[in-house]
Amino acid sequence: MRWIAKRAAKFLIAWVVMTFLCTVIWENCVAEVLYKCTDPGWLDFLFPGFVHGTDGALLYGDTIRHGWSLAAIWRLWWFFVAASVAISLLLASLRWLPSKKSEVPQSHDEHPHAA
Repeated sequence: MRWIAKRAAKFLIAWVVMTFLCTVIWENCVAEVLYKCTDPGWLDFLFPGFVHGTDGALLYGDTIRHGWSLAAIWRLWWFFVAASVAISLLLASLRWLPSKKSEVPQSHDEHPHAA
C-alpha cells in the first residue's frame, strides 16, 4: 500500500513540474506565435479557449497563423497534455533516490575476518 502512495506522490510532483514546463513552452512558442487573441488571458495553456470564433469566422481581430487551424491548435494542446501525463507516469515509476540498501562489494583484502 505504501508504494501506491509513493508513486501517486511522485506522479503529482512530476505532473505539476510538467504542467509548469508545458505552460512556459506554450506561452513562449505557441501563444502569440500560432494564434493571436485580442484579449489574451494569462497562462493560455492552463485556460484554453485560444481565439474567439471558429476557423471560418474569427471575431474581434483574433488571428491564426497561415497553415494552422483552430482544430490543429487544439490537437497540439491535447498533445502537450498527453505528453505531460505520460512523462509524469514514467517518472513516477522510476526510483528518484538511491536505495538505502546499496551494497558495495568488498574485496577479500578489506573483509574484517580475512586471515
